[in-house]
Amino acid sequence: PADTYTVVNQTILTEVDKKIIINLYEPIIGPTAVSLYLTLWSDLDKYELISKDYNHHHLMTILKSSLEIITNARRALEAVGLLKSFRKVNDGINEYLYELFSPLPAHDFFNHPILSVLLLNNIGGTEYEDIKKYLKIF
Repeated sequence: PADTYTVVNQTILTEVDKKIIINLYEPIIGPTAVSLYLTLWSDLDKYELISKDYNHHHLMTILKSSLEIITNARRALEAVGLLKSFRKVNDGINEYLYELFSPLPAHDFFNHPILSVLLLNNIGGTEYEDIKKYLKIF
């Protein structure tokens, strides 16, 4: 909990991106990972490109989750390309740098050989086709 982190903005998150995260990524990575992503994004809103330093207790308090749950959520975000993490040890304290990335555009997501199959397996064919039609307009 005492380890610090700083968030670096590597993109611009649009309203369409938020729809993509909720409709395409959340069924794969779960709501805790999405909440972590949006919380890290919120840390940026006040400072634009680079956030101020926070400690992980801040995340534990905001997300009402244990450090283990947050770590698993962070790994889920990394697995789908929404986050990259870097760690440096400074005087016995871990300092993390979290880089946030935009989700893939819907077209690219549905053409991705792994993400599209994961989504299909998680939500089923009917809902998959419905979401695909809905996001086609973006």
